[in-house]
Amino acid sequence: MRKKEFYSAVRFRGQKVNRSFLDKGITYLEFRNFDLNPFERIGISQTTMDTVHLLLLAFLWLDTPENVDQALAQGHALNEKIALSHPLEPLPSEAETQNITTALDQLVQHFGLGDYHRGLVKQVKDAFSDSSQTLAAQLLPHIKDKSLSDFALDKALAYHDYDWTAHYALKGYEEMELSTQMLLFDAIQKGLHFEILDEQDQFLKLWHKDHVEYVKNGNMTSKDNYVVPLAMANKTVTKKILADAGFPVPAGDEFTSLEQGLAYYPLIKGKQIVVKPKINQLRSGHFHFSKSLPALITIRKLSRLPLQKIQLFLLKNLSQEPNTVSSFWTGVVRLSSFVSLLMLSVMANTPFVN
Repeated sequence: MRKKEFYSAVRFRGQKVNRSFLDKGITYLEFRNFDLNPFERIGISQTTMDTVHLLLLAFLWLDTPENVDQALAQGHALNEKIALSHPLEPLPSEAETQNITTALDQLVQHFGLGDYHRGLVKQVKDAFSDSSQTLAAQLLPHIKDKSLSDFALDKALAYHDYDWTAHYALKGYEEMELSTQMLLFDAIQKGLHFEILDEQDQFLKLWHKDHVEYVKNGNMTSKDNYVVPLAMANKTVTKKILADAGFPVPAGDEFTSLEQGLAYYPLIKGKQIVVKPKINQLRSGHFHFSKSLPALITIRKLSRLPLQKIQLFLLKNLSQEPNTVSSFWTGVVRLSSFVSLLMLSVMANTPFVN
């Protein structure tokens, strides 16, 4: 069977020839055959995608069945039985849901996930126990004379009207400046690869084959040397460019609100961290901690700094002992003077010479 003709719900991806998976491995999995949601303009909601993500992680909590082939066959048969049943019919007795919901609860508790993800788990439980909560059941009232044609036409017209509202905007990227949207539109039309390095700062990476361009605000490129200091002033962009060029950079994450920082805190509790604003110089607003408790206090303190949008970096340093943190980060600060030379070298695509 040819690779492109394999239409399973889950496909291995990353190799051109199927047999290459045996020795080169799987790069990523492709999940297919999701039911389209007619109540969503693009056919699927963000909550559905996040729920699928949670389920996939929760499956890691489940034990592997002793007989995989038998379990798959039973799963396919159960899937057919449920798919052919009436939308309001309860799940059959052989559909065991307790192990899945338990795994979801353990996942949320283990990672300290917040109200949003707990709400997703509750929706899954509600759909398991009450079939009227499912997507198929929600469609039932819209069936007229055994047809959904009227419902489909109404939705099509509504989505058409939405798409032609502010037709000049690139749907899905409305939060970005119009000049950046126009550049992305042209890049998509021409088949260029792109990555949004920083949505708030309007920083893009475009590439085709070996040619790479960094663009800010839709018009600052390598043709304008000013894009280099702008990239260096942004810690998010700096890290991504240096990492792509093979330079080691500290791991971390960024946040645009106090709530996001507090939600992330349990993942780094008890670890040495650095908290800093994303765009700032002269070390203003930078805090280094070898213990976890002050970090929570510092996040609250940073939220009161006079910045329009505070973005916090929580950089994890797992290899240093608490009594060496100060000297370690002092060395990092001393080395920071070389970052501009590294960035100039990387963005110019020329070898760095010390």
